[in-house]
Amino acid sequence: MIDSTATPRSRDSKQRGRSRRCVASNFGVIHTDDPRQAVAELKRVVRPGGTVALTAWASSGLMSQVLRLAAARGDAPNPRAKPERWGRYETAFLHFSPFDDFEMLDATLRMEFDNAEEMWELFSNPPGPLAGALRAGADAGELREEFLGLVAGQCCESTAGVALEVAYSVVLGRRQVAASLAPQATIHQTEEV
Repeated sequence: MIDSTATPRSRDSKQRGRSRRCVASNFGVIHTDDPRQAVAELKRVVRPGGTVALTAWASSGLMSQVLRLAAARGDAPNPRAKPERWGRYETAFLHFSPFDDFEMLDATLRMEFDNAEEMWELFSNPPGPLAGALRAGADAGELREEFLGLVAGQCCESTAGVALEVAYSVVLGRRQVAASLAPQATIHQTEEV
């Protein structure tokens, strides 16, 4: 994620030329407590004609449920942030309203594990989403049971042992090229002799 306090804001032409054709955030910007400021910063650093792309967990999907479980058990480093909401079409559309073009695509991430214990280890050890709840004092046994209860109905068999199909969204915002910067078409007419 771009830190808006550290990114140059110069009007100098050399600085403006450093804008990016594409800016991406993989499950990062969704943790901000000020979505409007974050999206404004993303738009600021992407050049006209460029694209901002981010991934967000599906709001009704497993990862959003896990994030809500972590927050309920004491892992709320930023209580104003609502990362599970970014996966809703309405929320993403609202946040990306400063862009000229908006698109949201649904996708699935398949996670394979040897067994349920390996799954628990991935989610409960840093940087897993439940690690902070354990650091905050949540009872490991109770949290493990709640987590396994969440994933029980969503596990499927795999050659590795057990798999999760985790829904997420890809959110795209595109800046149009300003009229003054757009390539101009020139029509040449020839006269017949």
